[in-house]
Amino acid sequence: MPLVFNPNYNKLAVFRQEHQGVNVPGDGFFADVSRKDLQDIIDNTRNSLKKKRTLEPHGNANGATVAQAAALLKAADSRENGRITVVWGIHQDTVNQARGGGLKNYQHFTVLAADGVTNWHLYVDSQMKTITYLTPARGTEVRVENV
Repeated sequence: MPLVFNPNYNKLAVFRQEHQGVNVPGDGFFADVSRKDLQDIIDNTRNSLKKKRTLEPHGNANGATVAQAAALLKAADSRENGRITVVWGIHQDTVNQARGGGLKNYQHFTVLAADGVTNWHLYVDSQMKTITYLTPARGTEVRVENV
Protein backbone atom coordinates (compact mmCIF):
# COMPACT_ATOMS: atom_id res chain seq x y z
CA MET A 1 0.00 0.00 0.00
CA PRO A 2 1.67 3.27 -1.07
CA LEU A 3 -0.33 5.20 1.51
CA VAL A 4 1.60 5.59 4.74
CA PHE A 5 -0.38 6.68 7.77
CA ASN A 6 0.75 9.25 10.31
CA PRO A 7 0.22 7.59 13.73
CA ASN A 8 -2.09 10.47 14.68
CA TYR A 9 -4.05 10.62 11.41
CA ASN A 10 -7.39 10.06 13.15
CA LYS A 11 -6.71 11.38 16.66
CA LEU A 12 -9.04 14.24 17.54
CA ALA A 13 -7.00 15.61 20.47
CA VAL A 14 -3.90 15.99 18.28
CA PHE A 15 -5.96 17.59 15.49
CA ARG A 16 -7.38 20.12 17.96
CA GLN A 17 -3.88 20.99 19.19
CA GLU A 18 -2.63 21.59 15.66
CA HIS A 19 -5.74 23.51 14.52
CA GLN A 20 -6.44 25.79 17.46
CA GLY A 21 -8.20 28.42 15.34
CA VAL A 22 -10.64 25.86 13.89
CA ASN A 23 -13.94 24.92 15.52
CA VAL A 24 -13.73 21.13 15.85
CA PRO A 25 -17.11 19.70 16.90
CA GLY A 26 -17.67 16.56 19.00
CA ASP A 27 -15.98 13.20 19.07
CA GLY A 28 -17.32 11.97 15.71
CA PHE A 29 -15.14 14.42 13.80
CA PHE A 30 -13.25 11.82 11.76
CA ALA A 31 -15.35 9.63 9.46
CA ASP A 32 -15.19 5.90 10.19
CA VAL A 33 -13.19 4.98 7.10
CA SER A 34 -10.58 2.23 7.09
CA ARG A 35 -7.06 2.53 5.71
CA LYS A 36 -8.06 0.17 2.90
CA ASP A 37 -11.06 2.39 2.08
CA LEU A 38 -8.78 5.44 1.79
CA GLN A 39 -6.51 3.49 -0.55
CA ASP A 40 -9.55 2.40 -2.57
CA ILE A 41 -10.62 6.05 -2.98
CA ILE A 42 -7.25 6.83 -4.58
CA ASP A 43 -7.32 3.73 -6.80
CA ASN A 44 -10.94 4.33 -7.89
CA THR A 45 -10.08 7.91 -8.81
CA ARG A 46 -7.09 6.83 -10.90
CA ASN A 47 -9.26 4.22 -12.64
CA SER A 48 -11.90 6.85 -13.48
CA LEU A 49 -9.23 9.20 -14.88
CA LYS A 50 -8.23 6.49 -17.35
CA LYS A 51 -11.81 6.10 -18.62
CA LYS A 52 -14.23 8.98 -18.15
CA ARG A 53 -12.73 11.82 -16.13
CA THR A 54 -9.97 14.39 -16.40
CA LEU A 55 -8.10 16.75 -14.08
CA GLU A 56 -8.97 20.41 -14.68
CA PRO A 57 -7.52 23.56 -13.05
CA HIS A 58 -9.78 26.03 -11.22
CA GLY A 59 -9.11 29.17 -9.24
CA ASN A 60 -5.39 29.86 -9.03
CA ALA A 61 -4.45 26.42 -10.39
CA ASN A 62 -2.57 26.08 -13.67
CA GLY A 63 -1.01 23.33 -15.76
CA ALA A 64 1.80 22.84 -13.25
CA THR A 65 -0.73 22.36 -10.43
CA VAL A 66 -2.61 19.78 -12.52
CA ALA A 67 0.68 17.93 -13.17
CA GLN A 68 1.45 17.96 -9.42
CA ALA A 69 -2.04 16.59 -8.65
CA ALA A 70 -1.62 13.83 -11.24
CA ALA A 71 1.80 12.92 -9.81
CA LEU A 72 0.36 12.85 -6.28
CA LEU A 73 -2.47 10.51 -7.30
CA LYS A 74 -0.04 8.27 -9.18
CA ALA A 75 2.33 8.08 -6.21
CA ALA A 76 -0.59 7.21 -3.90
CA ASP A 77 -1.99 4.48 -6.19
CA SER A 78 -1.58 0.96 -4.77
CA ARG A 79 -0.28 -0.27 -8.15
CA GLU A 80 2.61 2.21 -8.12
CA ASN A 81 5.80 2.49 -6.05
CA GLY A 82 5.24 5.92 -4.51
CA ARG A 83 4.81 6.68 -0.82
CA ILE A 84 2.32 9.31 0.23
CA THR A 85 1.57 10.04 3.90
CA VAL A 86 -1.99 10.45 5.14
CA VAL A 87 -1.74 13.28 7.67
CA TRP A 88 -5.45 13.45 8.63
CA GLY A 89 -8.30 11.03 7.95
CA ILE A 90 -11.61 12.01 6.35
CA HIS A 91 -13.14 14.95 8.20
CA GLN A 92 -14.78 18.39 8.02
CA ASP A 93 -17.62 19.29 5.67
CA THR A 94 -16.84 22.00 3.12
CA VAL A 95 -19.31 23.45 0.61
CA ASN A 96 -18.22 23.47 -3.04
CA GLN A 97 -19.65 23.08 -6.54
CA ALA A 98 -20.86 19.60 -7.48
CA ARG A 99 -19.88 17.89 -10.74
CA GLY A 100 -23.43 18.18 -12.06
CA GLY A 101 -23.90 21.77 -10.84
CA GLY A 102 -25.21 23.25 -7.63
CA LEU A 103 -23.51 23.15 -4.24
CA LYS A 104 -22.73 20.15 -2.03
CA ASN A 105 -20.98 19.40 1.23
CA TYR A 106 -17.70 17.53 0.84
CA GLN A 107 -15.43 15.91 3.37
CA HIS A 108 -11.72 15.53 2.79
CA PHE A 109 -8.56 13.86 3.94
CA THR A 110 -5.13 15.43 4.02
CA VAL A 111 -1.97 13.94 2.55
CA LEU A 112 1.64 15.08 2.48
CA ALA A 113 3.09 15.11 -1.03
CA ALA A 114 6.30 13.26 -1.84
CA ASP A 115 8.16 16.60 -1.59
CA GLY A 116 7.63 16.40 2.19
CA VAL A 117 6.37 19.99 2.25
CA THR A 118 3.00 20.36 0.52
CA ASN A 119 -0.19 19.24 2.24
CA TRP A 120 -2.94 18.43 -0.25
CA HIS A 121 -6.60 18.26 0.75
CA LEU A 122 -8.41 15.52 -1.20
CA TYR A 123 -12.18 16.04 -1.22
CA VAL A 124 -14.32 12.93 -1.67
CA ASP A 125 -17.80 12.32 -3.06
CA SER A 126 -20.68 11.68 -0.65
CA GLN A 127 -20.35 7.91 -1.09
CA MET A 128 -16.62 8.13 -0.30
CA LYS A 129 -15.68 6.26 -3.49
CA THR A 130 -13.68 8.82 -5.51
CA ILE A 131 -12.00 12.20 -5.19
CA THR A 132 -13.95 15.16 -6.57
CA TYR A 133 -11.23 17.78 -6.24
CA LEU A 134 -7.77 18.33 -4.76
CA THR A 135 -6.27 21.52 -3.37
CA PRO A 136 -2.72 22.35 -2.23
CA ALA A 137 -3.66 25.88 -1.11
CA ARG A 138 -6.70 28.06 -0.54
CA GLY A 139 -8.15 29.22 -3.87
CA THR A 140 -6.18 26.65 -5.87
CA GLU A 141 -8.22 23.63 -7.01
CA VAL A 142 -7.76 20.74 -9.37
CA ARG A 143 -11.16 19.21 -10.10
CA VAL A 144 -11.83 15.69 -11.27
CA GLU A 145 -14.28 16.53 -14.07
CA ASN A 146 -16.50 14.34 -16.22
CA VAL A 147 -15.34 14.14 -19.84
